[in-house]
Amino acid sequence: GIQMHARPALVKEIIRRGHAVGNHTYTHARNPDQYVAEEELKNWHNLFKDITKRSTGLFRPPFGNLKSAYSSAALKAGYPLILWTNTGADTSKHINAEKVYKAVMEQLKPGDIVLLHDSKDKQHTATALPNIIKSIRDEGYSFVTVPEMLKEWSDGYDVVYGQRRKRSGEAISKLVFAFAFYRIFERIAGLKVPRDTGDFRLMDRRAVDALQSLREHHRF
Repeated sequence: GIQMHARPALVKEIIRRGHAVGNHTYTHARNPDQYVAEEELKNWHNLFKDITKRSTGLFRPPFGNLKSAYSSAALKAGYPLILWTNTGADTSKHINAEKVYKAVMEQLKPGDIVLLHDSKDKQHTATALPNIIKSIRDEGYSFVTVPEMLKEWSDGYDVVYGQRRKRSGEAISKLVFAFAFYRIFERIAGLKVPRDTGDFRLMDRRAVDALQSLREHHRF
């Protein structure tokens, strides 16, 4: 919120380019009490609406803390809590652009939400980002916003997958194994399985509860 207040033109440009923006609190405090947390979310919302003439239904808690007063306040206000599945570790000590790039690409899977930061001391992230975007696209992925995934869920789907469109740059042995795996699994299980989708990424509570009720320790 503080950064948004200082750079309203940048916020408008981000929206104009089609990016999704989520509430990340007003001051990013580490341990606010419940009253402060609720006020910060309201202040962020009001400022964002004043600048952009729109609202957002997304929230990411500072430090990824799901047990903080911020998270409690967000759930009370009706926000879904959005975290990440892949990080460039760009807040680590002794980090550089090459390490940020390597961290993201080594973890990359379909449906990932990649965590990166932007601030005056994150030039290494800005330097790495064009290469990360190019490499991700070269590997057959496309970028979608969190609201696009949430829309599929709100339309009634219990599970929303991320799926690669192509598998450029992979070894022939891996391509053959990936091709065969889904088809053999379908034949054995007698179920239609979305192919080349990797891990689940967005699951409705009903689907999660169903999985947790199963006795298997290792579930596909």
